[in-house]
Amino acid sequence: MTRGSIRLGRLLGIPVTINPSWFLALAFVVAVLGWQVYPVALPMEPAALHWAMAVVSGVLFFTSVVLHELAHSLVARAYGIRVREITLFVFGGVAQLTGEPDRPRGEFLMAVAGPAASVGLALLFLGVWLATGARDDAAGVVWRWLVVMNAAVGVFNMLPGYPMDGGRVFRSLLWGLTGNHRLATTVASRTGQALALGFMALGVLGLLGAGLLPFRVDQFTGLWLIVLGLFLQGLSRSSLDQLRLLDRLRRYRADQIMTSEVPVVYEHATIRETMEEARLRGGVEHVFVSDGDRFSGLLSVADLLAIPAVNWDLFTARDAMVHAERLEPALAHEDAATLLQRMEARDLWHMPVVQDGRVVGLVARRNLVRLIHRLGGGGA
Repeated sequence: MTRGSIRLGRLLGIPVTINPSWFLALAFVVAVLGWQVYPVALPMEPAALHWAMAVVSGVLFFTSVVLHELAHSLVARAYGIRVREITLFVFGGVAQLTGEPDRPRGEFLMAVAGPAASVGLALLFLGVWLATGARDDAAGVVWRWLVVMNAAVGVFNMLPGYPMDGGRVFRSLLWGLTGNHRLATTVASRTGQALALGFMALGVLGLLGAGLLPFRVDQFTGLWLIVLGLFLQGLSRSSLDQLRLLDRLRRYRADQIMTSEVPVVYEHATIRETMEEARLRGGVEHVFVSDGDRFSGLLSVADLLAIPAVNWDLFTARDAMVHAERLEPALAHEDAATLLQRMEARDLWHMPVVQDGRVVGLVARRNLVRLIHRLGGGGA
């Protein structure tokens, strides 16, 4: 779970959380509806009803946002991509995925699923409004607002600025046409940056309020557009930075970044004997376990330290190890970008490195983190 987030529960097995910033978005939506929108739509009704409508509308709207992200998540899961969680935050919601589809078709379907869900919800709320008599009472006004907002979310998200949904659709089309994922990502990210600059320019003109636009943008909306533009600009830039980092990581192989001096103990060694071996080797974090002929498991020194010392003579390395069958090996020639993506996708913390059928070392996340820091600092 993302640090500071509040766990709501699970939806079809996917954790749903709320970032504290989301409460600002909810407060804003409720305030605008309760102070402005619903008093204008129903001027004869009491303020208490307006605020009750606003709260119900806000909750139903953000429920719709969760369903939008759930649609992305279900398609991602169908393509074998693990979904860590769905998080609501100040700009709406995000499905936190551990990878991306490896084909343009998967990218397209995953990206378009969210806006399609929002449009589908707009049609659902429209159907409810019509089925209840298309009235202009409190319930009818709420249904109409939900129709408009879900349709707006669907349309807005299809703007071709990566990493928005429309930008991902745009990238998938470019990827399919050119066969070049890197080029498609670069063009889509640049388009996202241009769109972000457009939002910010529109916001600045709205703040100036000098009649420079053919349509009205109030100052609050102008400020919101500037913040949204800055946010999108940051995401687009991060996408390009990540692309460049992966390109640089591909220069390094597993056997170049692995820890090769990993102590080995036999399965029957006690935890105390294992800890003594680790201490003799000085500052090691993992120990390989062997059955005498082959690699059979992996021990984490941190996990061993969690075992009370009084029990160190009662348990063996085999009792405490992660068995080899549960570990996912890396090939010695695999590049660091592939290793990073595999670790992220499968939530792995370490991978034994195999060469010619033998385990020759260990790649842990810290190996990759150190390499990333080197590259980020200009060292290559």
